[in-house]
Amino acid sequence: MNRKDFLRITGSGSAFLLGGALWPDISCRLQKVTIYDNFIKGMRHYLKREAVAKFKQGQKIDLLRDETNIHDRFAIRVMDEGRKIGYVSAFENIVLANMMDQGVQLDAQISEVNASPDRYLSDAVAISISTKLMVPISGIQQEDLTQQPADEVKDRYRENMIHHD
Repeated sequence: MNRKDFLRITGSGSAFLLGGALWPDISCRLQKVTIYDNFIKGMRHYLKREAVAKFKQGQKIDLLRDETNIHDRFAIRVMDEGRKIGYVSAFENIVLANMMDQGVQLDAQISEVNASPDRYLSDAVAISISTKLMVPISGIQQEDLTQQPADEVKDRYRENMIHHD
């Protein structure tokens, strides 16, 4: 077996095997992507008014699927230190719930706190939910490296990272 065939089979060359199909090699990286940003629903049922003021923008919070919720089978609880503080809106939770059910890691944090004296605007806390997605790396030239010894190949990846960081 020559080097080119070995690299092709193991996924290190110009193609890799995924699910039994041959796909072109694509240079990618993980990137944080915000997929949701809106107000928590039902906070007034779970917290006293003065508790809202303790939340700070950027504070990490937890999300917990609530599959047994009789009102919404896609319910997602918003939790702070093990305490339920509300829910993701039922009109916006289906995709997020399906992602969680499939094991996608979602990270959540407080994006806005409104402790206004106006009773209609007060007790409003928004959350931002993000995940990491594979995105193509732009600016790196693709070339067939199977015909050159490793020590003769220019390190374009590190070169690109040094100039773009």
